[in-house]
Amino acid sequence: MESIILRRKISIQEDFLTAALADILTDFDDISLLRNILKSCGSIGSGGQINLHRQLPIADGVSYEIELWPYWGNIGEPDMVIWLKNGNNKEIAGVVVEVKYEASKSGEDTEEEPKLRDQLGRYAQGLDNLLSTEADRIVIYLTATSFPPLEELARSWKAISQKTTLDPSRVLGWISWRDIDRIFSDFRRQLIPDSIHIRRIDRVRELLARAGLQLFEGWNSEGAPKSPNHQIPKTLQWLEYRSWTGWKTVLAPPRPRGLIIEN
Repeated sequence: MESIILRRKISIQEDFLTAALADILTDFDDISLLRNILKSCGSIGSGGQINLHRQLPIADGVSYEIELWPYWGNIGEPDMVIWLKNGNNKEIAGVVVEVKYEASKSGEDTEEEPKLRDQLGRYAQGLDNLLSTEADRIVIYLTATSFPPLEELARSWKAISQKTTLDPSRVLGWISWRDIDRIFSDFRRQLIPDSIHIRRIDRVRELLARAGLQLFEGWNSEGAPKSPNHQIPKTLQWLEYRSWTGWKTVLAPPRPRGLIIEN
């Protein structure tokens, strides 16, 4: 499928990106890749702010399986659900990854209506219905934007807080596709040169680049744009995107728009 997209035979769609991410997570029998993705997710505070470096209990003995687009009745169909199990095959966490490319999450809650409509809130409730009391419930909002959609996240936080028994600060998280690309890039350095795994991860990174979702790692000496007097203007910019730490007074390029599988 990726080769068809890269040859521009069909346009990139949200579901293709979801499937590509799931394929990478299942192709590599390495919990460290999933651990790095989950640790890179920011948890959401009460004001919609991003708290970085979330810690999750993912030891080396943990295994996982991935479910794509499960049907959860009135709750909906989350894009991806990752079920984590310990060495005794007991589920210790459920992680919903809601993938977005050009669209935004659906559902808008009002205080007058008791029914939970927010998409991320509904998926949090779905996990709560399916998991044991001691298991972690995590809903990750994966977006095409390099910066967190704070208003959307604040609304989801409020919906979960008011209409479920869950703590949204422990449940709700956000990550960018450019974070995913950076994690793939770092993971690639650990692989055997010229191996099929290198080619596999390069193909997915090429897909992200084609979608305008690749990490910007700074201008090289030949590629940097110049102002008329050859001075780089002092404007809001990103020289290297790692994770959201706030705006910096530094130069940024134009930002582009953005089944069960066992490992």
